Amino acid sequence: MQQAVALITAVLGSAQNADQVLHEALCAEVDPLHWCAMRFGVDEAEVMRRAALHAGLAFHDAIPHDLAEAFRPEIVDHLHDIRMVRPAPPHHRLGYAAPDFYGVLRLARARHADPDLANRICLVPPRALRAFLLTATEDQLLDEARQRLARRWPGAVAQLELTRTLRWCVALCLFAFAMLMVLAPLIELYWLMPVWAVLVVTPSLVRMQALLEPAPKHEGPPSDIADAELPHYTILVPMHDEANMVDQICQSLRRLNYPVLCSSHT
Repeated sequence: MQQAVALITAVLGSAQNADQVLHEALCAEVDPLHWCAMRFGVDEAEVMRRAALHAGLAFHDAIPHDLAEAFRPEIVDHLHDIRMVRPAPPHHRLGYAAPDFYGVLRLARARHADPDLANRICLVPPRALRAFLLTATEDQLLDEARQRLARRWPGAVAQLELTRTLRWCVALCLFAFAMLMVLAPLIELYWLMPVWAVLVVTPSLVRMQALLEPAPKHEGPPSDIADAELPHYTILVPMHDEANMVDQICQSLRRLNYPVLCSSHT
């Protein structure tokens, strides 16, 4: 607890009410670093800089963009859980991290046990980490979005199967037709106007149909299974130096909607 209060003191720049601020953040279930930034108007980059200074680690405002090519996560569904990126050693030996409050405490203890850790990890603001992840995974995110759209409504992504030549032909035809529409009043081709109106309205109608189409129903688990027939599970919650989180975790476990076969032990 003393280390946690010391970190809050370093972030706020004053020991006054540091323990009270920490207590308020924990009661609100908000990361104390984010709590200090929002309540006291401190920029998150400055908060992380002070936390890095307290932990004895380096601090950078951003992650070098040239490292984005060396970072390729296999799964992009959980980018929000990534707190640290470390490109392959041939590219860079320094890892960049944007830890939460408890992560800073763990890094501080690890650096105390291994002083060389200060040469291998650098703290960055959370927004710098998010910007780096977006740059490094933008192609993967776009591919994932296309695949999900294809699974949701296959007809909406038919253009992905068209060849480049065919797409260019369609684009040139549309451009030529648009030029004819511009010249229609001059060459008295008024019959092109309703044709153009149909071409413009039809895609809008198709999009409206897609929005009104009901989502496919997914069959959920059967609700008529007796409690005695449900499988048995044992939930183990390992904790280390987190005594202040025991009550909150126990409350969350008690709210689980699952038959209780034995009493919990803490």
